[in-house]
Amino acid sequence: MGKRKSILIASIAAAAMIAAAGCSMEAPVSEATAERVTPVAIEHVTRGDLTIINEIVGTVEPAKQIAVIPEVQGKLQEVRVSKGDIVEAGQVLAVVDDQDLRLALQMEQTNLSISKTQLDAALSRLRQAEDAAKTALREGRDSVQISENLEQARIAAEQARASVRQAELRVQQAQMRVNDAAITAPISGEVVSVPAQAGEFVSMQSPVAVIVSAENPKIRAGITAEQIPLFEAGSKVEVFVPSLDLTLEGTVDALPRAAEQNGLFSVEVIVPDESRQLKFGMAAILRVAESAVVDALLVSTQAIVERGEEFFVFVVEDDAAVLKPVEVVQMQSDVTAIKGDLNEGDKVVVKGQLTLSDGNKVSLMGEGQ
Repeated sequence: MGKRKSILIASIAAAAMIAAAGCSMEAPVSEATAERVTPVAIEHVTRGDLTIINEIVGTVEPAKQIAVIPEVQGKLQEVRVSKGDIVEAGQVLAVVDDQDLRLALQMEQTNLSISKTQLDAALSRLRQAEDAAKTALREGRDSVQISENLEQARIAAEQARASVRQAELRVQQAQMRVNDAAITAPISGEVVSVPAQAGEFVSMQSPVAVIVSAENPKIRAGITAEQIPLFEAGSKVEVFVPSLDLTLEGTVDALPRAAEQNGLFSVEVIVPDESRQLKFGMAAILRVAESAVVDALLVSTQAIVERGEEFFVFVVEDDAAVLKPVEVVQMQSDVTAIKGDLNEGDKVVVKGQLTLSDGNKVSLMGEGQ
């Protein structure tokens, strides 16, 4: 009996010692949990303007495109250019048969010669009438017939002069028609189309060639009335050509004054293309900056914590993360404009905030490492 009692007492004592040891091991774990520090990355709150980039799709077009129309009609005698040729202003592109035009010119030249002969005769009669009038005046004779003859001679001379002037004008016009038989390039540039062929009959309604100017091309895009203030004549605009993965700087040309039939306003941006990479018809994107928010608090978008319909940021104060509610004014992929109880220069958490709670101890990544 005494022996069993001793064993029982010994067992109770051992259990008590084990329990005591267990309590002494748990205490440090709880203390370590209370002192847990979360490493975080921070960025500073800044103040400034927040801009957004408007992307407007347009099309590459030549600065000028001119369909060359003949000034005279007739059989096309010769075509001197082909598609892809580079031409200079004034260069002959094609020639219309000018045989009939030259005959017409010769006829007008003949008529002019006749008119000049008639003018010479009229002037001779005028001089004779003037001499007769002077003689009668010296002799004291006052003849009504002499006065009438003089007036008629003057009228005839003036009519002859007018006839010469008209004949000279007709000769000039006939000469211009002969000259127009040679169809010339109105601008320097590249021939992009030659719809006419030698031997065809051409009129003043159909082009014999189409030329695009050698000047820098332009991007034409349709914009809304609300977007017009984004553009200013002479201002610079970023232009991106997706098919070439090419970014250029363009210059805004004159602004539109009226809408097109589709209700949009057409804006044109001139772009440099010395290497002639751009092809007409390519899609191009105009990237235009617009001030969305002025003089606002700006934070990295990574700092924004969304909980339900509310937004927060963690601000590091005295090595602790303080949760502060904010109002999002404008959010972009990298920067967000906010309102809230923050100041320029405050440290907001941008990495590690998803595991934080208000008041958690934090350390800055990279410090003390």
